[in-house]
Amino acid sequence: MEKIQYSNAIAKEEQRLKKFNIHFMDAYHIAYAESKKLDYFITVDKQLINASKRANLELKVVNHIEFIMEVM
Repeated sequence: MEKIQYSNAIAKEEQRLKKFNIHFMDAYHIAYAESKKLDYFITVDKQLINASKRANLELKVVNHIEFIMEVM
């Protein structure tokens, strides 16, 4: 398992995401996922999915069904 160091870039992205009404811990996890250049962030939280669309993220925030449909 790789440890990811908290950085100023992650903190800055976390603060930006909170402006889109993304909860602190969700913003924290998404900022880390973006720092590792991941393609997807999977969640069942509809509010998070909708907020992430407004935030213009580098990764796609989708539910598990959407993820399966996209990768198959």
